[in-house]
Amino acid sequence: MMDWSLIRVPEIDQFYNFHPLYVHIPVALFPCSLLLYALGIILKRSNLISTSSAFLYLATIGGLFAVISGLMAEDSFPHNQTVHRMIETHLTLQITVFILSIILSVWNFLYNKKNNWSKGTVGFLLLLLVLNLILVQGGHIGTLMVYVHGAGVKCKTSAALNNDHSPPSSVIFKKNNINIKRNNMTAKK
Repeated sequence: MMDWSLIRVPEIDQFYNFHPLYVHIPVALFPCSLLLYALGIILKRSNLISTSSAFLYLATIGGLFAVISGLMAEDSFPHNQTVHRMIETHLTLQITVFILSIILSVWNFLYNKKNNWSKGTVGFLLLLLVLNLILVQGGHIGTLMVYVHGAGVKCKTSAALNNDHSPPSSVIFKKNNINIKRNNMTAKK
């Protein structure tokens, strides 16, 4: 059941890191742009290339916000040396993505203006592919920072342990079935 009391923003004073709001824009739109460019060129459909151009420009703008918010978030939480190295690597990769996106956006604008996609198409697609590969690697490092190392995460373990969704107190594995004992109840699967 939906809990409507959660639809509010009273903790806005604790929300110091806007980076997670912006990172998903380029993560979603750059791969879509690559896919639509490739299909547009293969199928010779200008509408696919136009849509892909819009995705590229929007992803570049989103990338600007992601980079700025990432720079602001970089020193906003305590972290160890391992996380610091991950932050620096993530930052370098994602700034590289942003620079490549500017280059590709200018290239796209100039070629679309001339309606001349026969020259440089392979190079453009390869550079867009490289951008996406770097984006995925940088995103993976960002994910590891948050979900493995807890970077920037305010942990409330006591609240998490006092609910019905806490992990089972004991798990017994057998050959073909799993017995889970929880709250003095045993469930067989």
